[in-house]
Amino acid sequence: MREKTFERPTARKILSLNGIDLPEKITPSFISDLMQSSSVVNISGNYERAVKSVESLNHAEIALFSENFRVSKGDSNKGIKSLDYLVKIDSQQVLRNISGLDNVPNRLTRQFLEEYKIWPYTLIKEVTKSGNVENPPIGFYWVGLDGHVRSTTWIRCVAGAEMQVMRRKGDFSSRVKDKTL
Repeated sequence: MREKTFERPTARKILSLNGIDLPEKITPSFISDLMQSSSVVNISGNYERAVKSVESLNHAEIALFSENFRVSKGDSNKGIKSLDYLVKIDSQQVLRNISGLDNVPNRLTRQFLEEYKIWPYTLIKEVTKSGNVENPPIGFYWVGLDGHVRSTTWIRCVAGAEMQVMRRKGDFSSRVKDKTL
């Protein structure tokens, strides 16, 4: 039996938590009225401008992204299964850049990580430095010690981090269960 501990909030729930009451049926005129108010900021253009727009939002504003930022479920699944839309965090080039050594192991080992005090987020930060801003990756992958490829998306990372923060800072007790158990 699967224990339900957290649920990802819907767009309706997020908007209602921000004081925006939604009608049963959302119409184009309702969206237009929201965009004319100062509560919703329409973000379009390229990724670099989008990041700057999001960073400049105040706490009462909500970002509404245009269609060109959308990654469909099908595209996401295709990208993860083919690794086309992901960056590899344990490549030799990344290990060279982080450690400063020319001679690095063929694959990432625990001993190497411990010896050079390399954190997982350091690997992610290093590999995303060379990413294409206009065609950014949707996640990252690495090869496990058993030789199998592991991958995840940024959205899963964000959701997992939010759940951990909710668990630590919330006024309730709960557990985030590992799906593999």
